[in-house]
Amino acid sequence: MKHLVHGVTGNGGRRGQLIIEYALMFAVIVAVVIYASIYVVRPSMNRFFNATGRVLDNATNEITSRF
Repeated sequence: MKHLVHGVTGNGGRRGQLIIEYALMFAVIVAVVIYASIYVVRPSMNRFFNATGRVLDNATNEITSRF
């Protein structure tokens, strides 16, 4: 009986610890995704849109100059 009670208590504590560990890992992953979106993806997208805008402006100017 002592082993059974100890086993239930031990597993419950371990289960709680696993939940906390999973929650912590999830929080870290979310933080990394937010950081990457702010400091990596956003500047890349800005460069992409700026370059695309320049291409469109050049094409528009070329078409306008021919007419």
